[in-house]
Amino acid sequence: ILFILCCATTNISAQHSYNLNNTPHLKVYQDSLLRISNDIYNATNNEDQSFANAKFIKTLVAALKTPSSFNFPFDSLKRISILKSPDNSFRIFSWQLPLSDGTYRFFGSVQIATKDGKLKMFPLIDGTSNIKDINEITDHKNWYGARYYDIIPVKGNGKQPFYVLLGWKGNNAKSSKKVIEILSFDKLNQ
Repeated sequence: ILFILCCATTNISAQHSYNLNNTPHLKVYQDSLLRISNDIYNATNNEDQSFANAKFIKTLVAALKTPSSFNFPFDSLKRISILKSPDNSFRIFSWQLPLSDGTYRFFGSVQIATKDGKLKMFPLIDGTSNIKDINEITDHKNWYGARYYDIIPVKGNGKQPFYVLLGWKGNNAKSSKKVIEILSFDKLNQ
């Protein structure tokens, strides 16, 4: 009966289900990430906050290395944004650190769905200070930085789809920005 209830409340598909044997491990990682995220936001200075954030990143990467982690929801992590593309080909983790001077630093990663359940990801490196033209085409190593709240797929002419990302970007203590970005992949799922 428990199995039937789980199936009724979970969107099950052979292509997108995650390995149930790894669920306990992923729940432990999620609990650790939740605890560390609380440490980040309760830190009293930038140094302690940066230390906790580095620990968070290391733990998140370890969690995502768990086979078939792509469909684990990490739904207890309310301080970061986790968005899955409507076509289930990737998901984006993004979050910000408010610094003591009123500015923000952004962090994130794109996790790609793989057929074998192994980790394929691209860390997003905040390069805001290096980007002089906000319309510049960048890659994951020189990311404009934002906390995303929506992904809109765009398909056309049989080509690989691209995605419109909508995000929030804290600017300083008195202002913030909305961000519209285009995300595309050279080759997805290969």
